[in-house]
Amino acid sequence: MKNLLKFHLIFFFLIYRNICFAQYGYAITTNNDTIKGYVKYQRNYSDKHLEVEVWETKRDKNPKRHPLNKIKEYTLKKDTIRILRNCEIDFGNKIIQYDKIELKLEADGAITLYSNTINSAAQYGGLNSSKTYFIEDNYDVIRLIRSNNIKKDIDQFFDFEKYRAYLRAKKFRYSDLKTLVKYYNLHN
Repeated sequence: MKNLLKFHLIFFFLIYRNICFAQYGYAITTNNDTIKGYVKYQRNYSDKHLEVEVWETKRDKNPKRHPLNKIKEYTLKKDTIRILRNCEIDFGNKIIQYDKIELKLEADGAITLYSNTINSAAQYGGLNSSKTYFIEDNYDVIRLIRSNNIKKDIDQFFDFEKYRAYLRAKKFRYSDLKTLVKYYNLHN
C-alpha cells in the first residue's frame, strides 16, 4: 500500500510540475500561424529533438507538440524568443553562419535588439551570468555589441546626429542599450 501511495504521489508531482512550468503565451509557426495557449519548451526524449508544447488549458490532455524547426517565435516565462535561421552574425573580428540560433527579443522596430545570457562556471564555484546583446538593422545584418566597445559598435546603427550626440555626451553603459533602442524605435 505504501509503495502504491508513493507511486501516486510521484506521478502527481511530475504531472503538476509540468503544468506549473507552462506559461500562457503564444508560438508563431514558420507558416505565420499564431497558436495561443500555455507554452512549454521541452526535449522530446523519444527522438531527442527540442519542441514547443502548447496546451489550450492547463488541464489539456492532448497538448499540441511542435518541433522547433516549425516554430519561428515563442514566449517562455514572459520572454519572447525568436528563432533565426540561416543567419550570419558579425562578431567584429569574424562572421559566423548559423543554421539556427535562439535569441531573446528585447526590442523590435527599425532596429531589433536581441540578447543571449551565457551561464558559465566561476573559477571558485558558483555560476557567472553574462548578457550579450546583438543588433539587427533593416538590412538583416546582425552584429554583436561588445560591452568594452559599445559606442563604436552601435554608432553605425544610429543614423541621426542627435543619437550620436546623446551617446557622446552621456556616460553610456551596456545596460542602457535596451532603453536607447526602444527610444530610437519609438521615434523613427
